Amino acid sequence: MTAGTATTTPHPHLRIVTRAAWLAVWTNSGLLLSKAAVGWWTGSIVVISEALDSLVDLVAAVTALFAVRAARAPADRRHRYGHGKFEGLAGAFEGLLIVLTVLGVAWLAVQRILAGAPVVRVPLVGVAVLIVSIVIKMRVSRHLDRVSEQTESLALEADAWHLKGDAYVSVAAIVGLFGVWVGERMGIPALRYLDPMAALLVVGVMLTAGLRVTWGAVTELADVALPPAEERKIQALLDEHTGRFVDFHAFRSRRSGPARLMDLHLTVCRYLTVAESHNLTDHLEADLDALYPGVDVLIHVEPCAGGCPTCGYKDRWPPGAR
Repeated sequence: MTAGTATTTPHPHLRIVTRAAWLAVWTNSGLLLSKAAVGWWTGSIVVISEALDSLVDLVAAVTALFAVRAARAPADRRHRYGHGKFEGLAGAFEGLLIVLTVLGVAWLAVQRILAGAPVVRVPLVGVAVLIVSIVIKMRVSRHLDRVSEQTESLALEADAWHLKGDAYVSVAAIVGLFGVWVGERMGIPALRYLDPMAALLVVGVMLTAGLRVTWGAVTELADVALPPAEERKIQALLDEHTGRFVDFHAFRSRRSGPARLMDLHLTVCRYLTVAESHNLTDHLEADLDALYPGVDVLIHVEPCAGGCPTCGYKDRWPPGAR
């Protein structure tokens, strides 16, 4: 490909990730509306905090929808390395959004505790909404998990983690609402505090999610190397071709959204022709692409010092060097 041009071939996973992102958008929209209505009716801080969490998830899902499409757009004149970092930017935005929402939920919960934890109205309706929410979240999160694993989408992985974590938090919310209901029936006022306390548990889990998503996005934007397990696979693949070159060094790697980028120096026999060295690097790049489809590899070829006793190209050495 010449400088300034770009391929117009659609990314092979574009349709899959787009459909999954739309599923997350519609799911969170429905959950937000139902929770907001029940939270307003019951006055439960837990249900209200869950509605706020669904609002965060909806914004995150819309962001992910934009990110997964933008990250898979082909390289262009202004983005010669592609658009993969849009997923990292989306992840950082999602994480910061979660942290800001956590502060709002924590403030509401503390205010409710200081006010004596007023009794909520019809808490069992909130329990029913949360149970339905748990089932929906777990089903959608499992689907997003599968798609994110298949397409290596950081944005969809973050969405799946959000929904899964929210489902676990909803269980804690049910405990809080059940405590309020039991307190009303048995005349134990102290159980009213289970509702705002459960909301604070929501805060803890949401804060963990926000920090985790933000840190993951920051590490990608900072060009952190591929995980050690992936680099070991790459080294093992190169080692399978050791007889065709002397060694490789100066290996570097990083992620950019769904893409892996790497470069390395390859020491070859100094008596190989340019065409033979080029064919060797093409072969290595093809093998790496088979291991990690879509990988972007740059290999710099260097000549050896000469005189290696194990060289397979001794017939090409000058007579005085044999």
